[in-house]
Amino acid sequence: MSHDGEEPREGISRRRIQSLSDLIFGLALSISALVLVGHQPSDVQSFFFSLVLYGFSFLILMNVWRMYSRATSVLPVETHGIIQLNIVLLFCVSAIPYLFNELFATSGELAQAVSSTFAIDISAMFLILAYFTNTLAMEEKQLVTKGSIARYNFEKNKNLVMALLFAISILPFFGETTVFSITSGLNTSDITLRHVIWFAGLAIGYSSYRFMPHAAAETSPPSRPSGT
Repeated sequence: MSHDGEEPREGISRRRIQSLSDLIFGLALSISALVLVGHQPSDVQSFFFSLVLYGFSFLILMNVWRMYSRATSVLPVETHGIIQLNIVLLFCVSAIPYLFNELFATSGELAQAVSSTFAIDISAMFLILAYFTNTLAMEEKQLVTKGSIARYNFEKNKNLVMALLFAISILPFFGETTVFSITSGLNTSDITLRHVIWFAGLAIGYSSYRFMPHAAAETSPPSRPSGT
């Protein structure tokens, strides 16, 4: 394990990983916006439906980016496991624009498959974030101050709940149960229980910040004894 102030032994610095992640998150947001621009609504209902879907993906990505950036600013990025999980999470982020586009372009059984894959993708991101925050919350690792452990435990539990909600929404019953439909020209978009669970999960995720424990210097690791 590298000491404080030293570069990771595998040659992948924290700055390079953060720069790459910022680039991928930025591209995912930009491409999703371009997908929205390329989708021409035919009426008011379709316009607002498209905007709501984009807002959902935007808020999810911003939520993931905020927690990811906070975690990777402290995590020991030189470890093999953390690097591999970073790669998986960034792949999931980069897949969002494609899946978001297919949500507009597909219907029938294919639309069910796309929405299920979208849910799996988001669930995987929150599951990886839960692992990151759980690692930070381990007192014996001494990665953060003791006053920050309760905060990271709270974030870990929140991420697990989010991952579970999106995973549960994959069940066919939720994708096949229509709450209401939106008709745009010749196309009809069904709002299913799966979508309701998604938005409920998003609401829970953002509202939970009101109850998050406060901690001073949350990303400042405690001093460690120098090796001899």
